[in-house]
Amino acid sequence: MKIAILGATGMLGHHTALALQAMGEELVVLHRAGSKLDRLSDLQFEARTADADYPSADLARVLAGVDVLIHAAAYYPPEPRAPKDDEAIATAQMQRILDACRQANCRLVYVGGAIALARRQDGQAADETQSYSERPKHRSGYLLAKWRMDQMALAAAAAGQWVAIAIPAMTFGAFDYGPTTGRLIVGIASGKFPRYLPGKRNVIDARDAGRGIALVATRGQSGQRYLLTGTNIDMRDLTGKIAKHAGMPAPKPAPLAVATLIARFNHWRYRRFGGQKPDLDETALAIITAGQFLDGSKAKQALGFVAEHDPDAAIAYALTWFRSVGMLAARTN
Repeated sequence: MKIAILGATGMLGHHTALALQAMGEELVVLHRAGSKLDRLSDLQFEARTADADYPSADLARVLAGVDVLIHAAAYYPPEPRAPKDDEAIATAQMQRILDACRQANCRLVYVGGAIALARRQDGQAADETQSYSERPKHRSGYLLAKWRMDQMALAAAAAGQWVAIAIPAMTFGAFDYGPTTGRLIVGIASGKFPRYLPGKRNVIDARDAGRGIALVATRGQSGQRYLLTGTNIDMRDLTGKIAKHAGMPAPKPAPLAVATLIARFNHWRYRRFGGQKPDLDETALAIITAGQFLDGSKAKQALGFVAEHDPDAAIAYALTWFRSVGMLAARTN
């Protein structure tokens, strides 16, 4: 099949492209004008210029001949802004992607986030059936954006369009230029995050997440969510592992109320006065606190997906990459 990837220069997109290449699929990379395609030197692909802000008709023309589009560049807040603005931008971009795929008659795999799943109240691991009964009452524009795009994908599939949703757990690995979820690793390794917020997470290595997304594209069914999971782990244990690999003291727990006040103040201050983007804002707070244990049984049964790397391997892989590109100082011991 000819499979296009939007977001191939990012962590999830790049690892998905590597997995598809190993499967023998034909790759098309959709990229912004001026993108650093030298970052993709380990891939063989056809390059086409496009992004999520293209008018749907123009994007549809770019998708000519493509069988599947993997949307791995879904909206992520680039800076603190009003939650309604994050949701509006995400909605507009997702609608253009859906319209373009429908016009081009190509299937769509939307790479979503587990943060869009409602938290299980009984504390058990959540699966793909978890959904909010109404718009989440949350201050995080990131959560609202992810929820809205997930709902739009499901609605389009219900209306007859071929759309599947791949949902990787908290992913660590190479090519996380943002960084996105790797912000936790960079923060602990640099000493900026001496404390952590208690909670539950599921962690997956980017190499496994990319392979899982590729399986959704080649074996998945329309209208289905697929949780791509690794290991369920408590935040105390996760942050301790990161600190050990980074040669730093283990972070200590922090009260959620205090962290929330700091994040909200940082968010407000940046929106009001600008300056350097804060390490802890409402997006970072949502990523850190909105997690829960996840059940990936469906992807195992339907796609044959099983993660091959544990959290230690994922952390080590990410740390090595962050150091190799200068996002963290090289370890001296």
